[in-house]
Amino acid sequence: MDAIYDKPDLVIANHFLHVAHGATLAATLREVPTVVVSHGTDMEYACAASAVARGMARETLARTTKPVALNETARRRLCELLDAPAERFAVVPVGIDTDVFRSFDEPRAPRVVQVGRLLLDKGPHLTIAAFAHLLHDGLDAELELIGDGPDRTSLQALVQAIDTGDRESARRLLVRMADTTDRSRLLAPVAHSLFGDKGADVLRALEGRFASRVRFAGYLAPAEVAARLRRARVCVLPSMVPECYPLTLIEAMASGCLIQASPLGGTAEILAAYEREAWMMDPERPIFSLVSGIPRALRRWNANLAMDLSDRVRGRHEWRGIAPSLCRNERTPSELPPPMRASVWS
Repeated sequence: MDAIYDKPDLVIANHFLHVAHGATLAATLREVPTVVVSHGTDMEYACAASAVARGMARETLARTTKPVALNETARRRLCELLDAPAERFAVVPVGIDTDVFRSFDEPRAPRVVQVGRLLLDKGPHLTIAAFAHLLHDGLDAELELIGDGPDRTSLQALVQAIDTGDRESARRLLVRMADTTDRSRLLAPVAHSLFGDKGADVLRALEGRFASRVRFAGYLAPAEVAARLRRARVCVLPSMVPECYPLTLIEAMASGCLIQASPLGGTAEILAAYEREAWMMDPERPIFSLVSGIPRALRRWNANLAMDLSDRVRGRHEWRGIAPSLCRNERTPSELPPPMRASVWS
């Protein structure tokens, strides 16, 4: 509690909306420098839909001593959203808890995971459909979906429809899910894969043996997410919309998982930085990409590769290395002494 009432040397806040708005106002009144960190896409929907939100974010930016973007993609998006020059933002990579997200030299089951909110934008329906084809083709593996979200109930129903082999039930479910033009577009690859030439064979072959291979873990605390990642070999993120800097991919690699993801937005920067351990999906053929990439990644995984990947990712994203860059005022160093006590708002 002392950090709240005593005057800190620095206030660090996340995003340019909501909490950061109040944090920067309070810090300005007490003449304390501020750092605000943003993914860029954290404001996407609010700023696109609301002039009030845009005004609030710009007020926060005006009061911020050091605005920070996590990568170049985020910086470009922030410039567009807040009508600000690129030089206004410093770029500092995301930090992770390397004591939690780490790999160990031990074997793992052939398990595929996807971590994140369960909504169609992030493509969990694509992962489910691709996994159905992979099991039909003889792959011996398991799928775990970690997270919660507005589409969880529909996704669980999709798994059950595939498990029953009932093509008409699956078709009716997809029609109900496709309640807007955008959602219909997101669901189109799944509809094609399940109702195309091969779809009937897949549903017939998987009857009674699909649901047992797919697990919905729900929302988990970070330590439990890390434990699940350490039991998996591959983490996928087949997003259908641009991601800025998906933390789940960084945490997965730090835990020793190989990754496959759509190269949209800032995800492309991650895929380029880890070419040996990251597979790039084709956003135009997402299910085909997953069906071809997942077995390759499962075969390539080994404990030595996982340990090497974990060490490199953790070395780049360890908080002990990130924090000095985050707290240093690169524009006007004389205004910001080395912080002895920081107040963190998130």
